Amino acid sequence: MKWDKVREQYPNSWVVFDSLEEHEENNILYVKDIAIIEVFNDLNDAYKLYRTLHRQDKNRKLSLGDTRKTSLEYEIKRIGLVR
Repeated sequence: MKWDKVREQYPNSWVVFDSLEEHEENNILYVKDIAIIEVFNDLNDAYKLYRTLHRQDKNRKLSLGDTRKTSLEYEIKRIGLVR
């Protein structure tokens, strides 16, 4: 589902989702298409589910989204290698 449709269908909500389509540009990850797992009114409840699912599978492209935001963009912080 595209983010603008999610925002339209679930205004003022927190969404736990899997990223289906995303791309990176200038250290920013842009999420274009998602699969909704669950929708919440409260951030704490959304985070509890996110944390539980993340612990079960750390390789899953799982995220939280706030439908008050017009786009899904995440800054990517890189950690340098130490010898």
